[in-house]
Amino acid sequence: MKRLAASLLFLVLPVLAQMPPGVPGQGMPVPAPPGGMGAPMPQGQGAGLPLPRLPQSYPLPKWIRPGLVMIYRDIGGMMTKAYLVTDVTATDAYGLEITLMRFPDGSAILQQQVVPLIQNGAGYFYVNPEAAASYQKTAAQAAKAGVKITVGPGILAVEEQGQGGKSGFALRFDPNSGLVQQVTAMVKTPKGSTAADFRYQGYDYSPVLALPGFPPAAREAHTYRIYTAVPGFGGSPGMKVPFGEMRVTPMGVSGRIARYQLVVTAQGFPMPRAAFGVPAGGPHYLHPTFLTRGTVYRISKLSLVSQAAGAGPHGGVLVQTLLGQVPLAVQEFHPQSGLLLYVEQSYGTLGKMIGELAQ
Repeated sequence: MKRLAASLLFLVLPVLAQMPPGVPGQGMPVPAPPGGMGAPMPQGQGAGLPLPRLPQSYPLPKWIRPGLVMIYRDIGGMMTKAYLVTDVTATDAYGLEITLMRFPDGSAILQQQVVPLIQNGAGYFYVNPEAAASYQKTAAQAAKAGVKITVGPGILAVEEQGQGGKSGFALRFDPNSGLVQQVTAMVKTPKGSTAADFRYQGYDYSPVLALPGFPPAAREAHTYRIYTAVPGFGGSPGMKVPFGEMRVTPMGVSGRIARYQLVVTAQGFPMPRAAFGVPAGGPHYLHPTFLTRGTVYRISKLSLVSQAAGAGPHGGVLVQTLLGQVPLAVQEFHPQSGLLLYVEQSYGTLGKMIGELAQ
């Protein structure tokens, strides 16, 4: 259910032999073909990596800048992760986390959301070596809360024991540059366990816009009705079935970062979670500049592009996300406010998820 709900989030935003100017390291070898479905990267309920707060901040290196795309692949599964940097401060980086899952039959599923990419000196693709040492100093205090922190040369690992089981992740990084080369994640419960091993695959660039601020829709609260559509007999579209609803509530803006509460209600059970937005886009909006610009983003190394596609049936502008020539998602946004009016996302042979603005 969470995977379906996540599809309403910001859906707008071979291995390289060399790194771009300023980015350290080399691309890693191409992994073996995937043999199963991997687990997702650790996410901390939409708030970036679940790391404890540090008493001080650490500056970002100059190679982390808007437009940078860092690419990782789960070598034991079908999942690729791309992190598109949209906004940076002196110490933090925010942007779009893109999850692309490809299946043997050629179908694919796309999920995206805005997340803090780098905070507290560490994140999905970078660890400040000095910050890693600071995390080691917090280990004793964290242990009292059931969190185990392990730090060594080029490794930062966090493991948490909860009532429902154990979860954790490990970042293996270059001890000089801080570039994360491998991320392993695991979840263990009484019902079983899942694990993933993501390896760094290289970089790309997608030009981003220097936007002056948030669009009007970013400060508004809205509710969406969520439906599923399972393919019918003979490949027909099938029937649209109510699934639940999602409420988006703004929780405040600080600089170029907006915070939201999302509450997805399905089968009578509310599921709250945190979400983020940047001027380019957020849980329920896209900056209208993209609707006239044409291209929202383009990641050539993944053959992935999101672009405006003309007028929509609800009075807005359509945005289509394509993997090669295969459509993965279609959205419609209000041309002035940037508000999301409608979204239809493919789940391959499983059908579609549909979100419609309710109020």
